[in-house]
Amino acid sequence: MRYIKQQAETTCGPIALLNILKWAGCRVSLKRDKARMQRLTLWAVEHRGNGFQGCTPYGIYNALHDLDEIEITEIIHGYKSHVLRKLDSHLKKGEIALIRYYWKDGKKVSGHYALCIAGTNKTYTMVNDSQKRTVICRSRETLRKLLHNIDYRVGEIHLPVIWFIEKKPS
Repeated sequence: MRYIKQQAETTCGPIALLNILKWAGCRVSLKRDKARMQRLTLWAVEHRGNGFQGCTPYGIYNALHDLDEIEITEIIHGYKSHVLRKLDSHLKKGEIALIRYYWKDGKKVSGHYALCIAGTNKTYTMVNDSQKRTVICRSRETLRKLLHNIDYRVGEIHLPVIWFIEKKPS
């Protein structure tokens, strides 16, 4: 399957949703459906004048509930020691995972949405996890480290989130 490549640094959320729909067997295209995904995710060039760009986990959560073709089976907030075992279990059932992780670059906290569509005991196949390539393999240890990043600030908490998703029966 050919997944849609992320074009800009801040469009990972809407592009991840388009790729979820492609995975679910829907005919979607960047040109025709990107604006709809941006609306559903509450994507913005800048939120509330604070410099934040993209979409929040709240926007993603609402968008996932609005998509009739898929269903959320479980959500994990924050890092849990069993998170990769849980990921493996859902992947074995034919589900995928939409993963939101964070990292710090100096004082700035950045986040990203990527899909995990398959895994082994050493690597995971990720979609939309790189602007250079649409599909990459990420080591188990690297993914564990990314999911372990949590940042607490005054008025802000940045936690990883994983939404496990299945196709709705037709």
